[in-house]
Amino acid sequence: MNGARKLIIRKAATAAGCAVVAFAALVSAIWTWDTCTVTYTYPDSQGKLVKATARTVRGFAPLNAPSPDYEDLTLLGWKDEEGNILGENSIKPHEDMILTAVLMPALETEDHMAYLAPLEHGLFCPDEPMTRGDAAQMIRGLLPGLNTNTGNILPVVGLVGMAPGEDQAHDPITRRELIPMLAQFYPETGETYAFSDVTADDPDYAAFCTAAARGWIDPGEEVVPDREMTRGEVAVLMNRVLGRKTDPNVTAEMIGVLPDVDSSHPLYADIVEACVSHTYEMSHTTETWQTSDPIEAVEPGLFMIGTKLCCIGEDGYLVKNGTWGSFSFDENGVFTSGMPELDVLVQEVLAEITDESMTSMEKLRAAYDYTRDSFTYLRRNYYETGATGWGEDEAYTMLSTGYGNCYCYAATFYELARALGYDAVLISGTIGTDRDPHGWVEFELDGQMYVCDPEIEMTYRRDRPYSIPDMFMMDYPKASGWSYARK
Repeated sequence: MNGARKLIIRKAATAAGCAVVAFAALVSAIWTWDTCTVTYTYPDSQGKLVKATARTVRGFAPLNAPSPDYEDLTLLGWKDEEGNILGENSIKPHEDMILTAVLMPALETEDHMAYLAPLEHGLFCPDEPMTRGDAAQMIRGLLPGLNTNTGNILPVVGLVGMAPGEDQAHDPITRRELIPMLAQFYPETGETYAFSDVTADDPDYAAFCTAAARGWIDPGEEVVPDREMTRGEVAVLMNRVLGRKTDPNVTAEMIGVLPDVDSSHPLYADIVEACVSHTYEMSHTTETWQTSDPIEAVEPGLFMIGTKLCCIGEDGYLVKNGTWGSFSFDENGVFTSGMPELDVLVQEVLAEITDESMTSMEKLRAAYDYTRDSFTYLRRNYYETGATGWGEDEAYTMLSTGYGNCYCYAATFYELARALGYDAVLISGTIGTDRDPHGWVEFELDGQMYVCDPEIEMTYRRDRPYSIPDMFMMDYPKASGWSYARK
């Protein structure tokens, strides 16, 4: 019985041994007759091109492919002789092939430099659209390896390659532009997603898949690819792309002051991370700031953003729902007359008659000329000498109907001047030796008082074109010829 068992075991062992030998022979035959060589070309750390070879069974990925690592560059894949770029897991040759490393300048992730600077007057404008030009500048600043000549560097295309001053630089950027542009700096992961509003045949589908796989966007939410991105949204996205965390305990002294973004803003932490350079320490997923370059405070006072008058208060923040001298500001930090419907009309006029190239005084002159030339005289309300509180109603009447009397002319110019930041005074008094009721505007500039009277000049232009006085910014000696009287 024992002998029979031993015989069976010996036969089984012999059979197993034969199988192993046969399998080894088969593998050897396959390796000898059904393999191919992959030649990899890539730069070393000194920029010198080197070659490495790997043999593999046809149709299988090489096991010993090189993995070059670079400080300022990202290996996107390997380009074959037909120009196709292959990821590491996509290299399954059926014949000998030569591959060249395809490199892209790597985004800076270790150094937490400020990458999204405040705009004019220190404002971050978190809810304003991000422009294509600002996006290009932001990405260029995050590319220390942009100008390297190491190896086969792909050209940095799209927004990053946009030349300054191009017409599209001031256009708002969309998610379809920014996310694919960022995705070009990273290898594709190969993962796919069923987005609700981006289909697999969309030209940017792969880029959005890269963004979802890397945690930049939530694949379960709508991508909304053609939606314009605000500056605040860009800060959130870029912090995810760069792997930056926010420090919830960073102090106000380390941050400085962003006039239009305080700690109550929902994106405050991401915006601070984006626009304040700092050193840090990481503990697990927590970032702790060590040192920083705080944002310098902006001088308090009035300033224009386009056609909108704003103000930085003494605390360094935008004045909202408050006042600065005689000027009032709404919840958005924009000057208001106190009559929203009048504010809309004033903004429409300023957008029509002024532009960024004009000086403040040129804008004031344009407002005066517009008031003088754009309306038709019509008898309306008259006010007692020294009366106040009538300006908004009379200006609205003139701007909304095109008709009015001297009080309407004065009130219209007054409201335009105030919206330009001039501390104008609206006067109800008398004019001439007969002391006729009249309205006009006065200014004090550099200690000098001036009178502006668009209605009287309009009358001269209409009735006496042979003798037209310039009644814009008349000093008191000149204005005395018309016998203005406040009392």
